Amino acid sequence: MSPSMLAIARVLRHIGAAGMVPRIDRTVLTVAHAVPGQAGGPAPATHAPGRRNFCGCEHGALPRRDENLARFTTWTHQALARLPEGEHRDVVRRFSHWHLLRRMHGIEQVSNGTYLRSKQTVTVAIDFLTWLDDRETTLQALAQADLHAWQAGGPTTREIASRFLAWAIKTKLVDPQLRMQPHRRGTSPTMSAH
Repeated sequence: MSPSMLAIARVLRHIGAAGMVPRIDRTVLTVAHAVPGQAGGPAPATHAPGRRNFCGCEHGALPRRDENLARFTTWTHQALARLPEGEHRDVVRRFSHWHLLRRMHGIEQVSNGTYLRSKQTVTVAIDFLTWLDDRETTLQALAQADLHAWQAGGPTTREIASRFLAWAIKTKLVDPQLRMQPHRRGTSPTMSAH
């Protein structure tokens, strides 16, 4: 443990804040960035800017908080509430956690574009699974005709479900032969000048 981490541990023990830290000993110091009562959300407005990073981040004991990563994590929990309890909620939870969040954790700083793309990917996956429910079709029974109907029956943003489909194939939730028709620029009908 670095000298700065040991100093932080001593201060926390001295002020009686050890209960805020999951484990403090000579070999491990684990501290979360989460603000109490906000489960990974941003600091309250009354919190001095940068203060939450002073003790841990400014002295190298903690990595800097990635706001887009925290925003996506919070948003994902809220988005999952749109799905009823059951298989599809669990599938989207696993997709967002083991595919999207895992990739985000591999990035030094999650960009706003990555955050927005990931949100849209989860939103389209939820819409796709809801659409399957409306058709009384399970992921295991998903057929190529279902994918064609999904794409033909809505906007081109439905193609984004291909990201979810690729993950579902990789995790053996669907037939590996399934494919979505990719959207190609310039293939939409043009409007006449009249």
